[in-house]
Amino acid sequence: MTQELLNLDDVLPVEVPVQYGGKAYLLKEATGDASCRWRNAALKTAKLGPDGKPVSLEGVADLDPLLVSLCLFEPDGKPVPLPVIRSWPARVQKRLYEKAKSISQLGDAGDGDGADTAEGLETKIAELREKLNRLEDIKAGNGHISSQSALGERAKN
Repeated sequence: MTQELLNLDDVLPVEVPVQYGGKAYLLKEATGDASCRWRNAALKTAKLGPDGKPVSLEGVADLDPLLVSLCLFEPDGKPVPLPVIRSWPARVQKRLYEKAKSISQLGDAGDGDGADTAEGLETKIAELREKLNRLEDIKAGNGHISSQSALGERAKN
């Protein structure tokens, strides 16, 4: 069976020139690593109770400057350090965050993620718990589950 080639040669990272405080910067689309780091940080803000449900959120406000620090670069290619971004006015950080999130397609309404809100985190945790329960059911029924089976189960969901 032949499969159609998925050609991604024309997918170029989005870059937006930024001017602030008389200095030039470049806001780049989040890399895969940056996206993972930001999403993991978002999930870590939820503190779970004994029943596995979120009981509190801690550090949610840190997500905005974190994403900006992962996407904003100086003309020489060096990332702008997080403490520098944190020193800028909240309005500047917010505009950079919203643009970085948009060009990186992170947490847009269209992708159903919303992981940077309390409701989004609760939804994400519930989905992950449901997947984990299914995998545990499969494991209990078969006595074991291979990584490949787990991947296949995830692909179905």
